Amino acid sequence: MKLDGSCQPNLSSNKIYFVVGLDDQNYRLIDDINEPILYRKELFEVIDESIPSNWVRVDYDDGEYYIDPPELSVTGFYEDYFDGNAVAIKKFNRYMKLNGLISNNEKGSRGIKK
Repeated sequence: MKLDGSCQPNLSSNKIYFVVGLDDQNYRLIDDINEPILYRKELFEVIDESIPSNWVRVDYDDGEYYIDPPELSVTGFYEDYFDGNAVAIKKFNRYMKLNGLISNNEKGSRGIKK
């Protein structure tokens, strides 16, 4: 955990997390309860800065940006996912499985370290 005193109950110190998206201020990662949640970038030490070449980047005039896998980059995708939309959940789980992050109903983690 960083020295800013923040407490993140669903993150563990010295654990490597898999990033499934990012924006100008946050990483969307698979946390300790296997949810794709946004967390402030300053909480982490990056161990692999590479971004897959097929990920989609959307830039806005105010400097904001979003970078996501193409399968998950649809506007409103995560709102649908967290609202329990079966299609969104299935799409997310398929992405996770295709990327080796779900094995026997468990999600793996890699990418950044808390």
